[in-house]
Amino acid sequence: WWRRQFDGQFRVVLLFNTSQKMLGVSLALCAGLFAAQASVCAKIAMATEEAAATCQVLVYQVSSLLEWEQGAGSLAICELILTYFRIICFGLVFVFNAVMWVFFTKALRLCKSSVEATVTNTAANFFFSGVLGRVLFHEVLSLLWYVGASCIVVGLLFIHRGSGARETGTQTTAGAATHISREDKKR
Repeated sequence: WWRRQFDGQFRVVLLFNTSQKMLGVSLALCAGLFAAQASVCAKIAMATEEAAATCQVLVYQVSSLLEWEQGAGSLAICELILTYFRIICFGLVFVFNAVMWVFFTKALRLCKSSVEATVTNTAANFFFSGVLGRVLFHEVLSLLWYVGASCIVVGLLFIHRGSGARETGTQTTAGAATHISREDKKR
């Protein structure tokens, strides 16, 4: 009976550790998304020509729907709207970065290793930055961008695999894998 009871508790702890690890990876993914959103807000806050053209089109559409007369006032309205919008986006850069750091530090605590959280966060940031740039700004991502992002993510995965080998007690020295016993670690 004790053996069955112990095995049941062990399985519960194992499931808890697995769900905790998945929570850490999920938090790292969210951190990458918030970092990408901060980048989008920074681009909007610093872009002037694209935002001005978009505002003028929107003011023209709204004024034609409401049957208002167009004039020099539409340009002044756009400048005022853009100023407030850029200030809000500039503030959102700091908000999204703060939220990203909260999620990332929680991911560091819950992931198996800090490298796992870093790899996941960086890969998610690349992915979401590319998707948001394509959707919001109609940016064309060249093959070179995809190759570069893939190389960075693969390099981070190699780093992650190397750190995983050290954490489990297997180290590679001059191309040969050696196992370190618990007694050797104590010495």
